Amino acid sequence: MKILVNIVSKQAAPTYFAYTSIKPDKMIYVYSNDTKNEMTWLKTMWSGKCLESIIADPFKYEDCHKMATEILVKYINDELILNFTGGTKIISIAFFNAFFSAGKRNVYIDSQNHRILSVLKDEIKYDELIPEIDITTHLGLYGKRFKAGGHKINPKEANNRKLFEKYISGNFQFFGGTLMLPYAQKRSAEKEWKFDKKNQNILPRIDVHTTEETMKRITGSNIQYNAADQKVTLELNNLSDKQIFYISGRDANDYICGEWYESYLVSKFTETGLFSDIKHNIKILYSDSASPNNPEFQIDIAALKGDVLYIFEVKTGNFRQESINKLTAVKEFVGGTYAVPIIISYFKNYDSNLLKKAEDHNIDCITNETIDNFLEELKNPINAQNIRT
Repeated sequence: MKILVNIVSKQAAPTYFAYTSIKPDKMIYVYSNDTKNEMTWLKTMWSGKCLESIIADPFKYEDCHKMATEILVKYINDELILNFTGGTKIISIAFFNAFFSAGKRNVYIDSQNHRILSVLKDEIKYDELIPEIDITTHLGLYGKRFKAGGHKINPKEANNRKLFEKYISGNFQFFGGTLMLPYAQKRSAEKEWKFDKKNQNILPRIDVHTTEETMKRITGSNIQYNAADQKVTLELNNLSDKQIFYISGRDANDYICGEWYESYLVSKFTETGLFSDIKHNIKILYSDSASPNNPEFQIDIAALKGDVLYIFEVKTGNFRQESINKLTAVKEFVGGTYAVPIIISYFKNYDSNLLKKAEDHNIDCITNETIDNFLEELKNPINAQNIRT
């Protein structure tokens, strides 16, 4: 029987990659008081694979070495492999020494360089690490359940939205600050809106009157919302080019007020083929609640490339300190070193203090103008690694 012995750490991903690469029959988890939750999540992920789980003091070398020796004796007739990627240096060295002396194979998951180091007596070997993971599994490694996506829409409405995204992504600089963002602010301030068929609450027309240059382009543009029909009508004038868009559905207002940009970016990311899995509007659920209406936190877009989860906070307007605080917390909850937080805002933020705070928290800030450069850099493994670190 092939048995993989894992030293459990706060980063659960190395255990997963060791499992998918080695494909053991059974698993042994060595954990501490600090990594009890991670051990529980791993056991849940591979139900029936756990041979035993053993608690250890990761700072006592003698005790850890004795524990490793006892495992070697107990399973002397089995093929034992040690994954020493996790844990403190003390417990990792103690187990490595015991397994190495017994002539057993030791593996280290070097995910940053996409390889597995294997040490067996005098043989040292590197094999390519090919991550076989999706977002659901990645979040599951950190004990997170989630619901992704918004309301279901029919094919006709989906096509309407694609046409709108294609148009507005190139013209938002004209209609954003003068029409769509004010509409979003008015909508969020309107407490007494009722979304039912008895109350045909129509938002008054918002006509644009701003600088002379902008007026030439978009005078007469307006947005109307019909609550009864759950429809938003946008009349957008851009010089001689006049476009009318109808956005329908329960999420029509949310879509117009910012979710259109998330949808546009998801399509853009998908077209590159860079990511193995992409999800948007992710609601991370509390462990004791099955309701998506009670989320722990929300991620606008998550995209998986190799073993790294890119977490995007998407803003059509300027981002604030809250976005930095949120991404800093989310990074630790859903991946730590295996997660990269990024803010994408349509317009450039000129607040130097805020940009410095984002940099201090290792959060990249990308605008609509620089998104193509970012995606191009990701195509180069070296650049992708630099973004991660």
